[in-house]
Amino acid sequence: GNLKPETSNNYNWGAIWEPTKDTSFGIDFYRIKQKDIVSTDDFNFILRNPDRYPGQVIRSAIDNRVVSIAAKYINLSLVETRGFDVDASHRISLGDAGKLTLRANYSYIESYLFTLAEGEPPTEAVNSNVFATFPRYRGNISAAWERGNWTVQLSNRHIAVYQQSAATALPQQLDVGYSDRQDLFVRYGSSKNLVLTTSIINLRDTPPPFDGAAGNRYATSLYDLKGRYINVGASYSFK
Repeated sequence: GNLKPETSNNYNWGAIWEPTKDTSFGIDFYRIKQKDIVSTDDFNFILRNPDRYPGQVIRSAIDNRVVSIAAKYINLSLVETRGFDVDASHRISLGDAGKLTLRANYSYIESYLFTLAEGEPPTEAVNSNVFATFPRYRGNISAAWERGNWTVQLSNRHIAVYQQSAATALPQQLDVGYSDRQDLFVRYGSSKNLVLTTSIINLRDTPPPFDGAAGNRYATSLYDLKGRYINVGASYSFK
């Protein structure tokens, strides 16, 4: 009954520069601040500090394992994040061999502050898995070749290293490694309205980096276990 409404202040600005008709650069800065967020104290924080939460951690009388953790909704201070996104593209004419388009886009999180529990100072979450999993930067680069009815694109998805904030089996894991995954896309569009496509996702069948503190031993918010997979499609439009 004592909850207050959440409030937020968002700021962002960006710019696009096109030095030639075939080249462009863009950058977008942002800062987001949310206050009086309605949430609960972090369950791990409650578990580590039971004296501050009398009666809220219930354990089994048989083996002392945790049966339940109680937490009420409160206005849990703030979340504040800032960073920037950049993108660039450049087209190259190959004459009779078609054209090549190079693209890159990257996201950089400078800071992500959040509150673990009421009365606690904000915690920095970037570059760790202390709260959620927040690598400092990630991005994608690609090269697309086009000639006649054909388009072939190869891209690389990159996710940076982040620090291991939780206890893991000895020897203690300090960092969770980076990831680079490649995707291949091929499209053929005929003059008779037929379009054929093939894509190979995770071309090299790269597994997610090992995270010793994650339940599935990898960060499910960033990765999956699909491995390499192929999509094939065809369409025909009647006009």
